[in-house]
Amino acid sequence: MILSILTLIVGETIGLWIVSEKLIIPADRMPAAMWLYQASILSACIGILNVPYNSTIIAHERMGAFAYISIMQVIAKLLIVLVLPFFMCDRLILFSLLMVIVSIIIQVAYWQYSYRTFEEVKYKPIWNNAIWKDIIGFTSWNISCDLAFMCNTQGLNILLNIFFGPIVNVARGIAVQIESIMRQFVGNFQTAINPQITKKYAGGQIDESLYLVLRVSRFCFYIIMLMGIPLYFEIEYLLKVWLGNIPEYTISFAKITILMVVIDGLSNPLHLLIYASGKVKTYQIILSSIYLTYLPLSYCLIKFYSVSPEVILIMLLLFKTVMVGVRIKRINSIVGMKIQQYLTEVLFPIVLCLFLAVIVPIIITVLFEQSFIRLMGTTVFTVLSSLPIIYFVGLRISEQELVKQYIKRIVFKVNCL
Repeated sequence: MILSILTLIVGETIGLWIVSEKLIIPADRMPAAMWLYQASILSACIGILNVPYNSTIIAHERMGAFAYISIMQVIAKLLIVLVLPFFMCDRLILFSLLMVIVSIIIQVAYWQYSYRTFEEVKYKPIWNNAIWKDIIGFTSWNISCDLAFMCNTQGLNILLNIFFGPIVNVARGIAVQIESIMRQFVGNFQTAINPQITKKYAGGQIDESLYLVLRVSRFCFYIIMLMGIPLYFEIEYLLKVWLGNIPEYTISFAKITILMVVIDGLSNPLHLLIYASGKVKTYQIILSSIYLTYLPLSYCLIKFYSVSPEVILIMLLLFKTVMVGVRIKRINSIVGMKIQQYLTEVLFPIVLCLFLAVIVPIIITVLFEQSFIRLMGTTVFTVLSSLPIIYFVGLRISEQELVKQYIKRIVFKVNCL
């Protein structure tokens, strides 16, 4: 609640001043931009209020309820897109208002389910100094890093708008949409694994939690690889089909963003184990410093060296790579994981799988012109060639046995139908 109120205050003061005074927005679209901005603030506040309920559902591993509510949210957003063309008013304003309504409905759904199912979400006046000290310490460091991340993300958008104009923001927005779609696939997998990592660490099963993190890191990479390789090689054709006229910088932004998702897919499981340990102070200070360094450095490069927007995004990709190293080093100090262990169990297998998996799409894109047939061929043959590569190169023998057992169960169920 407090964080939501702070977000509202900052958004209606500093944020509002930046939007109205600093951003380059056509005068005739300023009213729509203000409506969208206000709707975004309200949605953000609602999302913050939703965190405890969402987290409780995940902590109890009630993935069925989580899935149903998520499906409801996706369907609602799809309906908004479908009905927008039938209205003659300003569709941007209508879109922002409808998205706020969806946010409220989803918040109510999470609240109702949690309140009826879990005793701990019911408010009770309890004061425990030890618990409050731990909560405030953990939360304050998280908030500081989250604020640094928010300043980095939104500051980048503002920086691009000031120096390069709205066209670059459009390209950045499209790239972010692609990023969101990719993150949803791997995010659902990670959401299901998060409670297991925390429970194992909290139960003193340190080695098991580390093994699970390393395993999840590889699996997340393989999920992103299956989706990201065809997307990377066919992004220009997909954007032509989607947009018609592709805004400048969109293709390069999209490709760099795909690589960022790959890096984050490796990094996030490490992040989860650090959080499970509760030892976040040093970790958050380092991450906050990296985030806060990026924006001034980007400003200096644009202001004094006139670098292109692609250079700024490539630099962000490099910063994210550095963060992977920071997380590996931090886990080394927390659970004693050796860097060599991460290299042999995660990095070497995924790099070899990636090297072998890109051979087929490279051949297809070199031999054939852009078309729907090439898109389908790249997608199908990349997946068909990558699956055996992942199985024989990317999985351990014990994991291969689990895959065999899973396939046998599916075949048995099919035969029983």
